[in-house]
Amino acid sequence: MVKRTIDAAMTALLPVMMAYNLTGNTIHEVTGMALFALFILHHLLNRGWYGSVFAGKRNAPGLLHMTVTILLALAMIGMAVSAVMVSRVVFAFANLKGGLDARKLHVCMATWGFILMAIHLGFHGNMVTGILMKPMKGGDSRLRKAVLRVAAAMISAYGVHASFTHEIGSKLTMYYGFSFWDPDRNKLFFLADLFAVMGLYACASHYCMNWIRLIARRTRGKP
Repeated sequence: MVKRTIDAAMTALLPVMMAYNLTGNTIHEVTGMALFALFILHHLLNRGWYGSVFAGKRNAPGLLHMTVTILLALAMIGMAVSAVMVSRVVFAFANLKGGLDARKLHVCMATWGFILMAIHLGFHGNMVTGILMKPMKGGDSRLRKAVLRVAAAMISAYGVHASFTHEIGSKLTMYYGFSFWDPDRNKLFFLADLFAVMGLYACASHYCMNWIRLIARRTRGKP
């Protein structure tokens, strides 16, 4: 329960942290510190996983999961280091005065962390689906699954649109370090865009992982 609560808090905080235009710099920096603290706590609670990283052989799903987890950890560390470089509140005493390149690095690392966390969440999609289906007890299970799949498809479709709106690709390559938003547009749409982008990568990674697991089982001769 503690681990799930921490994971849920991290999932909720990351889009808020990405909404810099809505929260302002102070809330952004404090939220970022809270997220990194939860990240550290998450890894402390799951420290046993690191002991198994190089233990024995891994199948394709396990290798992919390990790779994404390591990349996510590196992105979060890069985000924290670059945050100190550009901080104007929490670490203002350091007076590092990071310039445009530091800002681009911070945006790049934050965006990669955002995407990789969504992918990481998608790898646990079966658990998330089970949680979502609990309130839908009763009736045809196939209908319930169909409803979730339609919802996932709609969120993913909007997530593609939102990815272009927020120039996710440019931020992932350090090409662009700023984010603009029409102040006349409802702020809820900004957060909806970010959650849709997260949903897109989570759904994509969930179905890709299920496909890889299916191929792995068939390779081993299991139905």
